[in-house]
Amino acid sequence: MNAVEKIHRVIDPLFLNELRAEFEQRLFDPERLKELHNHIASLKFFDPACGSGEFLIEIHASLRRLEEEILEHVPESTARISGAQFFGIESSSSSAKKLRKNLPNSHIRHGNALLLDWSKLLPRGADFIIGKPSAFGFPFQTPEQKADVSRVFVNERGKPYAKNGKLDYAAGWIFKAAQFMHNRKTRAAFVLPESLCQSEQAYLIWKPLFERFGVHIDFAYRPLKWSRQTRSFFSNKSVIVGFSSARNDQPRRIFDGDQSQEVANINAYLLDAPNIFVTGQMKPLCEVPEIHRGNQPTDGRNLIIEADQYDDFIRREPRAQKFIRRFMMGREFVKNLPRYCLWLKDATPEEIQSMPLVAERVSAVKRFRESSTFDKTRKLSKTPHLFREQITPDRFIAIPKVLSDKRAYLPIAWLDSSTIAGDQIFMIPDAELFHFGILESSVHMIWTRALGGQYSKGFCYSKTIIYNNFPWCEPTAKQRAAIENTAQKILDARKKYGDLSLADLYDNQKMPSELRAEHIENDLAVLDAYGFDKNISETEILSRLMSMYDDLLTSMK
Repeated sequence: MNAVEKIHRVIDPLFLNELRAEFEQRLFDPERLKELHNHIASLKFFDPACGSGEFLIEIHASLRRLEEEILEHVPESTARISGAQFFGIESSSSSAKKLRKNLPNSHIRHGNALLLDWSKLLPRGADFIIGKPSAFGFPFQTPEQKADVSRVFVNERGKPYAKNGKLDYAAGWIFKAAQFMHNRKTRAAFVLPESLCQSEQAYLIWKPLFERFGVHIDFAYRPLKWSRQTRSFFSNKSVIVGFSSARNDQPRRIFDGDQSQEVANINAYLLDAPNIFVTGQMKPLCEVPEIHRGNQPTDGRNLIIEADQYDDFIRREPRAQKFIRRFMMGREFVKNLPRYCLWLKDATPEEIQSMPLVAERVSAVKRFRESSTFDKTRKLSKTPHLFREQITPDRFIAIPKVLSDKRAYLPIAWLDSSTIAGDQIFMIPDAELFHFGILESSVHMIWTRALGGQYSKGFCYSKTIIYNNFPWCEPTAKQRAAIENTAQKILDARKKYGDLSLADLYDNQKMPSELRAEHIENDLAVLDAYGFDKNISETEILSRLMSMYDDLLTSMK
């Protein structure tokens, strides 16, 4: 698929399909064709992040082609589509200047679209807003970009919405578009990062727009895998969201690749489901074991003993060996890499002082914490020999916080108290085989992918959004036993490949066929426990889970 075809995934459902349908209906009625021609020539198109103008130029070309077909049937009319119908804002002065040359008479403004008043550029409004806004996750934004979003994403009193400091930079364009189209017939369609319709972002961005501006999503392309060759134009994980606030009688559609489905409603997660928002919960909504974040060292790396330091440290300080434990962050857990830590919870002050290398490290931790700008960290300097948390269950399911998007299942496993789980691992003590089977199912993975916040090339698992909100099934005794059986078979299959790490076992290209087969059997058992058909689609699973989540919340009120 080339760049032009990708642009048409935005503009066709937004307006071009409708115009073409009108043309077909009026084909043999010259007077009505003239009316359509007049209508097309009056339309205004606005790209507030126009770059080199790919969208505007292709829209102009598409309308000119349609106009030529109209003129074939109404030869007395003349061409009327012009660059004056096109408006844009571009942060690069050279790109703005070049676009004005490529699209003569167009209204291209150089500036920061989040700081400019769109109504001054378009005092009479616009019919359609299109484009691909600049997107940066909040950890990667400059202070200036964070300030831009904070100035834009404000409530009716001009105060920033709660947590708007966590918003993706592209959220500013969505908000300004919603604000601009309020009480207008304007429709918009943007290419956006998938993460803006996932996890906390979906709630923070779309809920105020639905409630305050009456925004509704008219069509959506669910996550698209664009070619790396065009990465400067579309990201590898993009969605297309078409939205408006005025009445729109066109059928609402969800597109998955080349397939589309007419639906009753499209929610912020791009699902055919009610406008449900998943918000953080401190405790699980269902009767399941609680999940905990692992132990954060907050130590300036002084309580950590790296693999290449271990032998020398033990040689020089042999009495410290009984206080050293295996330490795992997510990377060590998934790849089974050696790493260690000083776990001095049971060490007396006298024992610590009797080990000079240990005492030296503890002193370094104290200095590190005392120099912190955070009160909580400075308070920890009173116990410099301890991690911030000291959670060591006898046995627990470990889930890495950061997950690769190239796996079909979560790379989780049981660990025991001989291993210290770091803060990049979640721990579920008191878990049973049944819980393992559900967590290792495609049902749970679908929920995780939809709600996990994006992180680099993967996504993040979370306690408050994913685990605590997950709607667990209520199986019969027979169904529970079936899941326990398939869960054990997954563990048995893993043992046959004991030399492989979880990273290898759950790499889609390397996953042993026997392990994959056991996972498929586990999936079927879990689907049965949920009452889902074995051929149910991923989208339908997510929609059903959302409805179950909504029922759980309702039952708590």
